[in-house]
Amino acid sequence: MGDNGNIHEESEQSTSGSNVIEILSSRLAGLSVNEVSVTATIITSTMGIDEVRRHLIEHGCQDITDELDLSQINSYPIASGGFGVVFRSRLRDGTVVAVKDFLASNNPDAPNGCKILKRTAREIYAWSKCNHPSILPLYGIARIGERLVVVSPWMKMAALCLQLVSAVEYMHLHGIVHGDIEPGNIVVSDNHTPMFIDFGNAALGNNSTVQFTGTSSFPCSLRYTAPEILNGDSAYTKEGDIYASGMTLFETLTGEVPFAHLKPSVAAVLPVVTGQMPDRKDFLLENRAIGDRLWDLLKQSWAYEPKARPSASELSKQLVLVSRYTARNTIEIGNRRTL
Repeated sequence: MGDNGNIHEESEQSTSGSNVIEILSSRLAGLSVNEVSVTATIITSTMGIDEVRRHLIEHGCQDITDELDLSQINSYPIASGGFGVVFRSRLRDGTVVAVKDFLASNNPDAPNGCKILKRTAREIYAWSKCNHPSILPLYGIARIGERLVVVSPWMKMAALCLQLVSAVEYMHLHGIVHGDIEPGNIVVSDNHTPMFIDFGNAALGNNSTVQFTGTSSFPCSLRYTAPEILNGDSAYTKEGDIYASGMTLFETLTGEVPFAHLKPSVAAVLPVVTGQMPDRKDFLLENRAIGDRLWDLLKQSWAYEPKARPSASELSKQLVLVSRYTARNTIEIGNRRTL
């Protein structure tokens, strides 16, 4: 592997294919058989959790089962979806972590269970090879009973949601309507701060010192657009931003796009214009104050009548209360603006 750069360099200097072969042959001649051959470990759908786990550890994945404080795993997941479920927990040194359970690994004997376990192993292995500021680090893997889970840094969802809504509040207070709020128009900085981009559909208030002649809007993101806009009854408004913010928060919390079962995106237009809402997800179904409060906020933002939706300021105040209520380790954001 260390000679690849030299081989590449010399082959570029030569215009003859035979010269390249001679160069490669001369370099390989001095290597032992073990150095020349590369034996890949093959993970198959017939392997059980123990064998898969062993192979992952052999190839660089850290086993932190003993470092995970099992008594600190929450009873209810904080996010769920087709990817599995995510729980909040702690390491024995007190570090707050996210524990991702890939569902299928719970029961390899279930239909397609082993195939999905293999797919899970592939995801874990690929993730373990990544080391980049914009990629969430993987602390390691752990075995909990008959389940294979991955452990990563805890991302404070309540704080993230509050930051998003605070940004919308800031825009509205300055007379700006974004017009296309959806996850694809949000980037996250290295310090995990979400930031809005793409103001192509933005509308400015009448008090703006610069005004523009009429301009056609760009196509909107259908799954996140308010019904009155899809119906053609309204232009982009603050109320429309609130509806889109609610759909964006839904995806942030659940990991699923709104109306994920409807494909392509245009299929989601009918339920939106008829006043339907996404289904409440399992982790929000429990009879707990936090689940009920979050779901109530989402439903308010999806009200069919625009005037029935809360303002960004009202939504932000409610999320401050949720943020303080959910976890002692959530960063206090208060009225701090992120933009």
